[in-house]
Parts: sequence; structure tokens; C-alpha cells
Amino acid sequence: MKKWQRNVYHLGTGLLFPIGYYFGNKPGAVVTIAIFFLILVVLEIFRFKHSGFNKWAFKHLNPLFKPKEKSHLVGTTYFLLGTLIAVIFAPKYIAILSLTFLAISDVAAAFVGERYGRIKIFNNKTLEGSMAFFLTALLIGIVFMQLPLMRTEGLNLQLILWGSLTATLVELFSYKVDDNLSIPVIASLVMTILA
Repeated sequence: MKKWQRNVYHLGTGLLFPIGYYFGNKPGAVVTIAIFFLILVVLEIFRFKHSGFNKWAFKHLNPLFKPKEKSHLVGTTYFLLGTLIAVIFAPKYIAILSLTFLAISDVAAAFVGERYGRIKIFNNKTLEGSMAFFLTALLIGIVFMQLPLMRTEGLNLQLILWGSLTATLVELFSYKVDDNLSIPVIASLVMTILA
């Protein structure tokens, strides 16, 4: 299994939804995400009930899966559920920001942590990976402040700092809950409360 292929998949699919939502609207986004989520849930049920399909999926799509996902839900299921929750309950600009944190900063944390991580801080995660997450999330927020939608909605540096810190801590301490679900949901919740 090649980790870089999974990271490219994570980045590509992770950015697809916030970009689409930026140019779209909430009802369209909710329907689209819900359809993808339901299709994936049906495929996951089929995969678990039919071992032949599960073997085929792992043989042909192996780079996209983590080894544990052979007998557990794939991360994309959690990602779509987290995306759906964030889009339904958070203001548009906050949902887009938290989903972009997940897409880019999570990949940055994995890359830096695996390649340059030396100081382990929790559950085999490194200080260097967490710093990469926080700094990329902060940079994303600062770049987003320049976008028309984000400016008119009132995105500010304080909200970006709290959102970046929250997403970083959630990624670090997501041990029993998949961070594809917890990052967008908790980061969106905190930023919505503070907005």
C-alpha cells in the first residue's frame, strides 16, 4: 500500500466538497453529500456481507484503504458523515473552512509527522505533525479571509486561531473516533459558537 496515493485521494476528495459548496448553495450541497453518503453506506453493507466483493475492493483499490478498513468502515464514510453534519448545522463559511482544514491540514500533519516527526506526544502522533496541522490550518484561514464570501460573512483572525487550534487538538486526540468525522464536526461547532 502506498501512503502517498491515499494522501492524494484524501486531498482530492477532501477539497472537492468545500470547493463545490463555495460555488453552490446549502440545499444542493446537502442533497449531493447525502446521496454520496447513502451510496457509500450501501456499498459498505454489501462489502461486509459479501467477502468476495470485499477482497476485490482491497485488491483493486488497495492504496485507498488503511489495513484496518478491511473489517471496518472506510474513512470516506466518516468523512461524508462529518461533511454532511458540518454543512447542515454550521454557517456556510465555517463549514467550508473546517472541511478545508481536514482536507489539507490532515494530509500535512501525516506527511510531516511520518517524515520528520521525532517528538511523540500522543498515540504515536508527533509534535512536528501537529505543528504542521496548526500552521497549515492557520494559513488556510488567512488565505480564506481574502475570499469575498468569507469577508462578507465576517471571518476574522480570532475565529481562525480558535478553529485552527480546535482542529489541531481534535486531530491529535481523535483516538476512538475517526478524525474524518470529528475534525469537521467539532471545529465547525466551536467556530459557530464563537462567531
